[in-house]
Amino acid sequence: MPHYISFVTYTMILIYRFAFLVFAACLITSWQVYAQNQKPVKATSQGGQQDTDPKAEKVLKTVKLKMNNVADFRAKFKYVLENRATKNAQPMSKVGNLRVKKNNKFNIEFTDQSLICDGKTVWNYLKKENEVNVSEYDPTEGFNLDKILRVYDDGMKARFDEQQKLGTASISKVSLFPVKGKTDYFKIEMWVDDLQSVPLKMKVWNKNGSTVTYELSEIKVNNNLKDSDFVFQKTDHPGVSVNDLR
Repeated sequence: MPHYISFVTYTMILIYRFAFLVFAACLITSWQVYAQNQKPVKATSQGGQQDTDPKAEKVLKTVKLKMNNVADFRAKFKYVLENRATKNAQPMSKVGNLRVKKNNKFNIEFTDQSLICDGKTVWNYLKKENEVNVSEYDPTEGFNLDKILRVYDDGMKARFDEQQKLGTASISKVSLFPVKGKTDYFKIEMWVDDLQSVPLKMKVWNKNGSTVTYELSEIKVNNNLKDSDFVFQKTDHPGVSVNDLR
């Protein structure tokens, strides 16, 4: 940890980066499940036989077909981090506005913080402190897109759970289970809007006892977002303190 920033600040950098990478991996990978030769999701069951859930395949395929044509999207964003391993631990939650563009570009605006990435550099801006921490985007750190894509390539067991209502939306709930490779999670639950064919909610069950829940609303796709939207603009923050962690 660099000596010129506090432990709390450094911890928050790691928490938010980890949380968003999980979210981005789940969302982006959801439309890659059928990318290879339109093959259905298959996995090795405990009995050693290949099994598949046709209902789950159908849901994931509609997501892929919809999202394949999405260059970028924006949405209202909420996540809740819960530590089930710690008794009486209070959940951590945040709400904000999310912008995502292909090639690992993202921009999350919270009331007290901005998290921005152009695919190479991550800027974590703390508004109250007028302080920005700059680090390299590292796909090998923690939970990353390449890792989860390899998991899907190797096999992922998909299970259709049930039809639900999420507000006024009709929802298909699907659970995903990695069956090959090392992962930090053992299950991902996904709630897909039947009308829009986009994930509105995801819950990642981690092996360390924590869960991370993500919810999207007011989703708008193909907004022609500029690359400059994914770069921290120092001139917009006079007197900002820059901590370069690279």
